[in-house]
Amino acid sequence: MEHRLPATDRRRLLDLAADGEIATIADLVFWDNSSYPTEWRTGGPRIPFDRLPPPVGIVVIMSLYDNEIRNGGFEQFLYNHPSELFYLPGTLRLLGQPELASACLSAAHHAHATSQLPAWGGERPILTGPREVFDRYFATEQATLDGHPEPVPLHQVDTMYYRVADDIGRALGAFITQRIDDYTES
Repeated sequence: MEHRLPATDRRRLLDLAADGEIATIADLVFWDNSSYPTEWRTGGPRIPFDRLPPPVGIVVIMSLYDNEIRNGGFEQFLYNHPSELFYLPGTLRLLGQPELASACLSAAHHAHATSQLPAWGGERPILTGPREVFDRYFATEQATLDGHPEPVPLHQVDTMYYRVADDIGRALGAFITQRIDDYTES
């Protein structure tokens, strides 16, 4: 199924990309895009990122992250979107924020390792899934984690994000502009 926006939305998306407003970009590209199943866009089961075109996945990850940071912080992101942690660091690196990506990993790893967050097996546990899956994930990111000998507190991730939020919005806008044919028909 074709998920690109119609050519008539091309100018609108380019204008939104120039503004760098993550939420409005994501609304047009995904949340209000009826070519995606309703349950993906309305809080149904987890969004199957492996079935999204990668350029759209980048927008969706940044939308979820931006929204949760602004409404409750990184802890809330981990609580509401634990599976999306797998996609966040790579997306932040792509958008020119390797330090923030590293801090997110460090904070999530520390919270996971020290059980600071709600217990496993609860109604919506942090980092859902078999604990071994997350242990393996953090092991693959060990080099990044080694860059933070002292764990980054969850609240520090929020502070770091607010310092670079506008830069991330501009980088996302530039990414979309460079790849406009991935988002809209010609």
